[in-house]
Amino acid sequence: MQGACGREPNRPPLGLWVLARAAWSVIIRARVSPSHRMDAEAFLRPLQPYMAAFVERDVERRLALLAQALAPDACIRGPSRVFAGHAEISAKIDGFQRNWPGCRLVLTGGLITFEHTAHFPMAISGPGGEVRASGHSVVELASSGRVQRVLAYWGPHPPLPDHWPVAFQA
Repeated sequence: MQGACGREPNRPPLGLWVLARAAWSVIIRARVSPSHRMDAEAFLRPLQPYMAAFVERDVERRLALLAQALAPDACIRGPSRVFAGHAEISAKIDGFQRNWPGCRLVLTGGLITFEHTAHFPMAISGPGGEVRASGHSVVELASSGRVQRVLAYWGPHPPLPDHWPVAFQA
């Protein structure tokens, strides 16, 4: 069995999938009690070391930052890859540093929070502060207050396909 994020989702038939998602929703609500409601400040604590890890070149210091920010089985899901655990995420950051030398992750707006998740706009900022790429992320916190899952989306949304219902269009 894979970690909390898995690698390749093997989804059961739709009816079972809906039931499984409903059960997962109940489990999540049980993990985050009403007295532990999340606000933007709850996300600031793990986001600071997480984003600092993206500029840290020393692997040991980076792993220490990731341990502060991420649950042990945390994952980052990107457009085409899943990176699970601190070691894989650190290796992913090595690639980020090679592909985006001198760049860092920045927030470009505030957080929209709901229970244990937050959605926010992000960018890759160049050495001079210029935006090199932008997108948004959805972050889920574990009961420990550290990041459990990051869903990273980069680039603009595509237009709606012409064959989709007119009712979906603005």
